[in-house]
Amino acid sequence: MEWTKWATRMCSSAQLTTFPCRFSEPDDDPVLVANVRWTLSRLASELQTVAATQPGRILIRRAGELMAAIGPGAELRPAAWSLRSDASDWIRQATEAMTWVAEERGLGGARVLDGLAWDLPIDRVWEAWIAGFAADLAGLLGMVARPFDSTRRTLHWEGNAQSMGSLAPDVQLRGSDRTIWIDAKYKTHLYHLAHQGWAGLSDQMRAEHRADLHQALAYATLADVGSVDTLLVYPLFSPAARPVSTLATVSSGRRRVRLILAALPFGFRSPNQRDEHLRRFRELLAA
Repeated sequence: MEWTKWATRMCSSAQLTTFPCRFSEPDDDPVLVANVRWTLSRLASELQTVAATQPGRILIRRAGELMAAIGPGAELRPAAWSLRSDASDWIRQATEAMTWVAEERGLGGARVLDGLAWDLPIDRVWEAWIAGFAADLAGLLGMVARPFDSTRRTLHWEGNAQSMGSLAPDVQLRGSDRTIWIDAKYKTHLYHLAHQGWAGLSDQMRAEHRADLHQALAYATLADVGSVDTLLVYPLFSPAARPVSTLATVSSGRRRVRLILAALPFGFRSPNQRDEHLRRFRELLAA
């Protein structure tokens, strides 16, 4: 505020409500920007432990893009923040997240887990990934996808001893005279079968895989249609590996029952790769 100019010029000309002043050029908060640089550097460093995975590569690349956008400069470890009451919601959320990274709390690290709940079994994530892929596949096959609890079939027991309560494949694809059951298996069984054969599997793995096959064949009894496929989908652990699939046919009266084992990447490098695998599965499931 230029008080001398106001007193000598504005007051003398009766312009009492005109206040001459100069405003500095607005700029980013240097402390906040330094905190962002520190956080991005820390995340990029921690992610190196999973750099060989598809999600790891994506996150490292994204951290690099953000660092390039914010530019070089000082880095400052975030401290406990005391925000003004008029701070925007996104500033509050961003500073809280950076503090979590600095203190390794919640989603920001593995030492103190009092932030958001984040513990989720990887096989559940795989099931959700396959359910999303199956929804896209259903459209290509002219079928309707029904995931998770909608596929559950209750077992009605009589007597004093009761066993499992239901059969629950992960996804059902329904057509006019066709059903495809899909079950996601986050296991290495198909990889070992492709490289070692049945005889090369350990006794424990053979027992586990045999149980999965019996489960898959039990699903085939849940639909009274002319054509039933049961598909067990395993992760393709190496992005560069050649996709693996195999098919067995079982006679079941008037019905054709097929058991299919196939692998799918856990994440796609590009939309083109996604479309490529959708086409592959469509051909695999061709009626």
